[in-house]
Amino acid sequence: MAMRERTDETCRRLLGDHALEHRVPFLAALLVGVTSSRYVIVSGALADMTRERFTQDLTASISALPS
Repeated sequence: MAMRERTDETCRRLLGDHALEHRVPFLAALLVGVTSSRYVIVSGALADMTRERFTQDLTASISALPS
């Protein structure tokens, strides 16, 4: 619980209350899914991408999240 509170405090300070309530949960879900697919399951398009392509696509996905 303390870790979550510190994380929330940092996100709120850097991004604001709206982002903490609306953007951060989508970002967390995206990163959990991407991490699972690429590094845990290690199968499919995400696992097969080059590091450069993966970085480009992940950056574009994060940038596309509503603010």
